[in-house]
Amino acid sequence: MPWETVTAIISVITVGIAVGRIIYGLSQTLTRLNCSVENLNATLNAFAGDNEKEHEELYGELYSLRENVSELEIKLGHKDSEKN
Repeated sequence: MPWETVTAIISVITVGIAVGRIIYGLSQTLTRLNCSVENLNATLNAFAGDNEKEHEELYGELYSLRENVSELEIKLGHKDSEKN
């Protein structure tokens, strides 16, 4: 084999190894990113569920407070009409 052929084979192998390392690194990075996105999605879904529950509780409390205010207004209205 002439030395040019050996050099060409070594060059092709070197380029193959370099490209393989790049592809391997990208694959690892994409795997980590995929895991991170899945974790963020799960966290976001948990926060959304908690947020829904908190809103329901707040709306329930708000409705209860409106009823209390209405009752007080009715009582105060009756007291004002009794004075007249």
